[in-house]
Amino acid sequence: MSASRGPLDVRRNRGRILSLSVFLLHAMLQVSRRVEYALRAALHLAALPSGEVVPFRDLAEREHAPKDFLAKILRSLVQAGLVQSVRGAGGGFQLARSADEITFLDVIEAADGPVALNDCTPQGDGCQHSMDCGMAHVWHAGEQAMLEVFRRTRLADLLHGGSGIAPSRVPADRPVKPSLNA
Repeated sequence: MSASRGPLDVRRNRGRILSLSVFLLHAMLQVSRRVEYALRAALHLAALPSGEVVPFRDLAEREHAPKDFLAKILRSLVQAGLVQSVRGAGGGFQLARSADEITFLDVIEAADGPVALNDCTPQGDGCQHSMDCGMAHVWHAGEQAMLEVFRRTRLADLLHGGSGIAPSRVPADRPVKPSLNA
């Protein structure tokens, strides 16, 4: 079969190929629900007065998070030393360190592991085309810029006007179902 007559004929299917490329790029760069809930929970805890805890049930209700899913996420944040679990009557969760010491990247990596934009970047799994591909440097530069923003952004920045978002003002406009890979 001729390449110009098949379903992947670039000239005839340019629009479809572009649409698929945009869809895949959007899906690839979208933050997982696990990371979204982890960041929202961390911001909620960062807004608490020092020494206060929030009961798990209250946190799940406030963030409209499925309880089982949020429990797994909080366990990851506790294991990473970002969140502390307080047992007993009046127990709950609080930050284990100051909001000034916890970055966006800390929370993201605790929830989802290392951040990589593409397989051919240093954080990726490797790519069989990286030796002869002109895109590797673009992916790497994009990843580095993104990681720098995540490293530089502390939870405290978000509470004190860095973005104007505090947990009490975070829109909870939609309940979200956990992703399949959670």
